[in-house]
Amino acid sequence: MKFRAIAKVVVFDGIAYQTNRFARGVYLGDPINVCNVLSDQGCQELNLLFVGTAPSLNFVSDVLSVCRSPVSVGGVGEHLAEFVQIVSSGAEKIILSDSLWDGSDKPRQLCERFGRQAVAASVDYIEQGGQRIVVTGKSRNQPVGSLERLLDRIPQELFGELVLTNVSRDGQATGLDYGVLDTVRHQVSELPLLLCGGFCGEPDVIASGADGLVSGTHFSLFGKHRAALVNYPEQFSVIHA
Repeated sequence: MKFRAIAKVVVFDGIAYQTNRFARGVYLGDPINVCNVLSDQGCQELNLLFVGTAPSLNFVSDVLSVCRSPVSVGGVGEHLAEFVQIVSSGAEKIILSDSLWDGSDKPRQLCERFGRQAVAASVDYIEQGGQRIVVTGKSRNQPVGSLERLLDRIPQELFGELVLTNVSRDGQATGLDYGVLDTVRHQVSELPLLLCGGFCGEPDVIASGADGLVSGTHFSLFGKHRAALVNYPEQFSVIHA
């Protein structure tokens, strides 16, 4: 299987930003334009995440309409009918995060409706005191518990993949948290594992043991001054495959 390099586009109140530890960072502009450019550059896949005030489903549909790469959508939708509309508008997968821990029946509903391949589990965590702590909330500042302990609560049979996002490294470009693979691989043996948070273009990522990476910074900021410039690398582009 080809290594997956997924571009992350985070939208706050209708505007795309490059995030810094899950907070608004560099202004990128209209998410429709950002997704359109990434698609033109041969982006393998897109993760479209909505933070803050939930957008209208019409807005989500407008963004999806310009995407020619497979798109996973997170942060919007509460009821099954809304997720049906999102998938009907072009989303390939629904990303669930906070609902992994609140007792919600969303994972089972979505799996039964669309199949497990269309549902992604996203676990966000911080590094604190030598531990990895799962966090939730709009600012990702509400600790839930130890990553190792909580992974056993995820019903793996309901999901098609697991995204592990290191919030402490988000936007820092200091390197992915490869050590987390050793921590979780024995617990999550059946799901593809995607690493997010900190990617800086390190060449050994493909041999890391991860099935793919998710990044916003590396695909949207350019040069030592980290100027806003959507730039999906040819190394991963489907156009140059």
